[in-house]
Amino acid sequence: MPGGFDFWDEDPAALAGKRRQEFRAGFLGLGSFGFSTLVEVAEATPAERAAAVAALAARIRTAYGAPDEAAARAAAEEELAFAESLCGHPPGTVLALARAVEGGEVRERFRTLHRRETPHSDFGSLPVFGIVEVEGRSPRRWTSPPFPGADDPRFPFPFW
Repeated sequence: MPGGFDFWDEDPAALAGKRRQEFRAGFLGLGSFGFSTLVEVAEATPAERAAAVAALAARIRTAYGAPDEAAARAAAEEELAFAESLCGHPPGTVLALARAVEGGEVRERFRTLHRRETPHSDFGSLPVFGIVEVEGRSPRRWTSPPFPGADDPRFPFPFW
């Protein structure tokens, strides 16, 4: 879920490091109450939805001081309904979030990321993410799929 409420009592201009990144692009996870920059649309059963509302209501009550269970549950229902409104896409669609302060108000923008249907001209049909073991390297060292220029020592980003 977007989870912007997690920042309600913080000054966004004063945020730094990880907390600033969480504010700028983080979705709040219900399992960990940690943040993720990308989420995937998935289907949920009524029982899973009820469990999500209960978990969020408990968190709102303990971490944010909701006055009672009814208020916490109402806030959880509202937040979950907003999250559901973002899921009008097929399961598997990836969502990204950009949060910023504009005109004194926090604005959230959402975009969808779709799997490319046609291969990129330089990379063929490589997946977006992949792990490939490279022979001659320690079994503990992994690399992304090779691409032109990856072996160039001047390339600034190590992939292993």
